[in-house]
Amino acid sequence: MILLGSAPCTAMVFVWSQLTKGDATYTLVQVSLNDIVMIFAYAPIV
Repeated sequence: MILLGSAPCTAMVFVWSQLTKGDATYTLVQVSLNDIVMIFAYAPIV
């Protein structure tokens, strides 16, 4: 959880979304789903 929260790639998704004038809500949902999958699928492996 700590590594996931400190991952710079998560923050960069929001930066690139803003630079390309993307939909912030869609970006938030996609990042949230990705984080949930990582917590429940990747964490048990580690």
